[in-house]
Amino acid sequence: MTYRTETLPGLGTLFTGQLIRLAAMQADDYKLLTRWHQEAEYLRLLDDDPARPLSLASVTQRETNRQNRHEGRGFEFAFRTISDNTMIGFGGMGVDWNHRTAWVAIGIGEPAYRSKGYGTDGMRLLVSYAFRELDLHRVTLGVLANNPRAIRCYEKVGFIREVIHRAEIYRDGKHIDSYRMGLLRREWEEQQTKGV
Repeated sequence: MTYRTETLPGLGTLFTGQLIRLAAMQADDYKLLTRWHQEAEYLRLLDDDPARPLSLASVTQRETNRQNRHEGRGFEFAFRTISDNTMIGFGGMGVDWNHRTAWVAIGIGEPAYRSKGYGTDGMRLLVSYAFRELDLHRVTLGVLANNPRAIRCYEKVGFIREVIHRAEIYRDGKHIDSYRMGLLRREWEEQQTKGV
């Protein structure tokens, strides 16, 4: 089944990209999140928390707590393929309404869909949603320096490396840098006029 939403003049669709669409998380999706939380590579590139497998109960509780904590300022989406509606990852943001800014994050949990443009498509949709629907001024993210795949994705979307936290993360006997990257609304709008 193919999903499409109404195209907005000059801007494309709000929830649908080239490869994926943004969808609401469903209760069954937590089973997939739990499976992804058994994979060390996924966990170690996702963030700087210590990697550890999580049970379905733990994942469900964590997601419920996150939604309650971010009530009114958290936006979470499942990434589903347009071709067959398979959930392959997630995207989300926490908004600071006072400053019109948000921290964004994505994860492609299904290994077969990594390095194929799905993450870039998902991040483009999240950024577009932040600027078009939420009327934000800036989006920010954090990424580990040992994740060049993610860094390339974010740079394709227009994020600029702004801060380097030298030797911030300790993994496998060595210290790793982390980066803070940002994208301003005016930069994003400029990209849109150029058709990037």
